[in-house]
Amino acid sequence: MIFFIRSIFPQILLNAYFIHCIRKSSVIPSRLKGVLYFIYVAEILLYFTGLFAGERFSVEIYTLIQKINGVWVVGHVYLCLLLILLGIVNFIDRRYFLFQKFKKRSVRQVKFYCFLILLVFIGFRIYMSSEDAFHPEVKQIPFEFNKPGESSAKPKKTYRILVVSDLHLGYIVHSEMLKQYVGFMNDLHPDIVVIDGDLVDYTLRPLITGKMDDELRKIKAPKGVFFIPGNHEYKFNSELKLDWISRAGLTVLKDSVANIDHCLYLIGRDDRSNKNRLRIEELISKVDPTKPCIFLAHQPGDIRDAYRYGIPLTVCGHTHGGQVFPMNLISRFLYTNSYGLQKKGKSYSYTTSGLGLSGFPMRIGSHSEGIIFNIEIY
Repeated sequence: MIFFIRSIFPQILLNAYFIHCIRKSSVIPSRLKGVLYFIYVAEILLYFTGLFAGERFSVEIYTLIQKINGVWVVGHVYLCLLLILLGIVNFIDRRYFLFQKFKKRSVRQVKFYCFLILLVFIGFRIYMSSEDAFHPEVKQIPFEFNKPGESSAKPKKTYRILVVSDLHLGYIVHSEMLKQYVGFMNDLHPDIVVIDGDLVDYTLRPLITGKMDDELRKIKAPKGVFFIPGNHEYKFNSELKLDWISRAGLTVLKDSVANIDHCLYLIGRDDRSNKNRLRIEELISKVDPTKPCIFLAHQPGDIRDAYRYGIPLTVCGHTHGGQVFPMNLISRFLYTNSYGLQKKGKSYSYTTSGLGLSGFPMRIGSHSEGIIFNIEIY
């Protein structure tokens, strides 16, 4: 239900705006207007069905309703951008008479067909983007701790750490997608796996129905599979979610520290949704300052604290790399590091775009990824 509540304003505003545009249009034939009115009314009824009665349907039907709603919202956001572009062209035309050599009817037809071509392109791009999340990229990042000046020195310990985040298991990211993700992770043969928040989307219902805990237990990592809570774990019944995750075989690092072979510390900070989480200095006090450590927090808002305390490597998720354009442009203004590798002084941070999907069954202008940190300790 929360998914539909989040989209209620774009649903009402976008649908009302486009119904108004259809009514005022002099280009759309009256019969086609009737068809479009019917489609909009049907979608609105479907939306409110999902809002008020969605949980009464089977997981498969509720998933379909969510996907239709998500595609509808994204498609209409792009339609708005397209209309804004058309408005700019009309403004320039009125001011500078770009099409004065053509008859008004010809100009209207050209604009209509251009609009139709762009509309088809947007629809095709949305359709194709639904497959992007099934083919995650792999990024390899070398990272050295305590390396002496001599280039010939050999590391005492090496670790292959896979970090993924934002799987958002639920109605959109279903059990079959999780099966592919687990296969993707195991094919990389990591020593350690870290799931950096938002493993669960909103509710445990589809996870329990799909027996996704059995699939999570198949993740192979000889040094452990760790989980750091994200903001979605705190949306409804957080304790039940964290208990389910723990019983699925993951070690939950909730304001706690994992000591790997007495050589490397993994510091897992609880999500900022928990107002009573430990301060960063309390967490740092739990580790041996002479040993290497990696700071793991779901939201990149914690990166500034990590920089302030000189933590060598911080890894976050949460942003999805924007997931759907133009959100990737907006997120750059919201966070110190919204995506990718960043260095400040002697500290590094990496914000991953994550594996899964939230809200919309697509990625446009972003990609799914898993990050391999090849750690060398000297």
